[in-house]
Amino acid sequence: MPLENPSKQARPVVALAGIGSEMVGFTLGGVVLDWLFGSLPVFTVILTVGGLILAMGHLMRWANRRIEP
Repeated sequence: MPLENPSKQARPVVALAGIGSEMVGFTLGGVVLDWLFGSLPVFTVILTVGGLILAMGHLMRWANRRIEP
């Protein structure tokens, strides 16, 4: 039985890496904003929660596309 096309095998990895980078990017953006403004970790908390919500939405859409034929 032949193996799948390597580009098809890499697609889930790339999609999940993009979702993970959203979460990390939002958190790092919050850290930078808190550092620039010298504030408490308000921006970090807000952007981390926002990044998690956005990433979970993208993850759910991605999973639904993979399940439906």
